[in-house]
Amino acid sequence: MNLFVPAHQFEIRFTNLINFPFIIREVLSPFVPLAKAIQIERENTLQARFTLTFDTYSVLVFWDRVVFRFEGDTSTLLENNSIVEEPFFNIFSKIKELKDFGTITNMLHYTVCMNIIEGKTKEVVVNDFSKMYLNESTKKIMSNPNDLGIILEDKIGSIGININFGPYTGIDDLKNRNITPVTDHIIENSAKFGEFAEIKLVETSKIANFKKYKELSTLSNDYLKKLWPQL
Repeated sequence: MNLFVPAHQFEIRFTNLINFPFIIREVLSPFVPLAKAIQIERENTLQARFTLTFDTYSVLVFWDRVVFRFEGDTSTLLENNSIVEEPFFNIFSKIKELKDFGTITNMLHYTVCMNIIEGKTKEVVVNDFSKMYLNESTKKIMSNPNDLGIILEDKIGSIGININFGPYTGIDDLKNRNITPVTDHIIENSAKFGEFAEIKLVETSKIANFKKYKELSTLSNDYLKKLWPQL
């Protein structure tokens, strides 16, 4: 198995910071020297967006959420003192300390995985997936689809679960999700074919910390192992 993660995102969402554009610069200023680049969009408006770009990840800060984006081996993110803890959770802790901060509303844990199967064409991976998951009833609707996917949804306690999986038919599967890889080995393999899985977890909670992140990561990985037991 050639498993690649072209997109991983974790968001902490909170009630709107009404004076966001005037207070966020002081929060972010200690982290700016560590970043490769900083981009400010819609400056001096409530909808302003600050993006700090680092070597392998980025942190985006809005008036109602802070976002961590990454591509690559997500297992490294679960280690103590990983880049999720520093700077991401450190930035969030500074935001949470603001006197105008309200409450956390929920968290999003989102991961897209590609399982590249060497030597198989687009037609073969679609046909293999069809044979495994389609039945006579679905074949009456469309006997030979050139692409397909399955969506499963559930809720466990405070966590909403959405899993979308199917054959991976090339770079368009990423473009359709607004994913643009920047890592060389992921770019190289994105033109190949295989299987994909998109796992989205949304937890309603007023607590957001590294422990919560690891719990959601474990749940996401458990579903991935059920999809691909050979992992």
